[in-house]
Parts: sequence; C-alpha cells; structure tokens
Amino acid sequence: MGAIIAGVVALGTLIWAVTRLMDGMSDAKFAARRFSWTRKASKAAPYVITDPREAASVLLMQMAAYRADPDDDVLDGVAEVLMEDIARDRAEADGLAGFAVRMLKEVGDAGNSLRKYINPINEVCTTEQKMQLLEGLERLSAHEDGPLDVQEQFLQSVRRLLMQGA
Repeated sequence: MGAIIAGVVALGTLIWAVTRLMDGMSDAKFAARRFSWTRKASKAAPYVITDPREAASVLLMQMAAYRADPDDDVLDGVAEVLMEDIARDRAEADGLAGFAVRMLKEVGDAGNSLRKYINPINEVCTTEQKMQLLEGLERLSAHEDGPLDVQEQFLQSVRRLLMQGA
C-alpha cells in the first residue's frame, strides 16, 4: 500500500514538474518573440512625407501647438487656414489637420526636423504657394500678446528653408 501511495505521489510530482517546465519554455518562447518584435519595431522606418499638403499641415499644426495643446478650437483654427490656402474642401482640411495631430504625437516637435517637412514643399510648390504657407503660419501665431519666442524662431527657420529652395 505504501508503494502505491509513493508511486502516485511520484507520478503527481513528475506531472507537476513537466507542467512547470512547459510553462517556462512557453514564457521563454514569448520572451524571444517580444525581443525580436521590439528590435524590428525600433528599426522600422518612420513615415516619410511626400505630399506637400501633409507637410504644410504638420507645420501649421506645430505653430498652433506651440501656443496650446491641439484641442477642438486649435484644430478648427488650423482647418480654417488649411481651407483658405491648401485644402479643396472642409473634409480634406479636417483630414489633414487630423493627420498633423497624429504626426506630432509621433515626432513630438516638428521644429526638430524641419527639412523633413520643407523638402516636399520645396520640390513641388511655387513661390506664391510658399508665401501663402508663411502667411498661414503668421496668422496662427497671431495673438493679442504677440507670438511666442518659439513661434518666431519656428517661423524664421521655416521662412529661411523655404526661400533657400525657391
């Protein structure tokens, strides 16, 4: 009788040990997958902007974001400037503004990589269109207290890079 109880206990211990070993191997397999995915994700190329309207919308949204977080009022202000200068209709302006918000969430401050946004504009746009963009940026920076220093610096940098490509 003691041998049977010892055998059942040994079998139960063996099953428990095998189950723990399999769980450990599964965790190791998933850890390897996570590590591999993290490596691939960190090497993924960032979104490349080729459409000058998208680039302009990011620049306009950045100018507005220097003053306030992109809430509905800021989005409406940027969409109005997009409607006047860039977009064909309100739906396109809202889409470009939404795209700009997503891009700024990804990159943080578009002012840190201006050439990425200026190059598509310089490749396609005329001097008149570039001036319209600058006017839109100035309208967004207009405030009763005047533009912030960071807005002025941003505008000067954009102006310099746009005119170099003219």
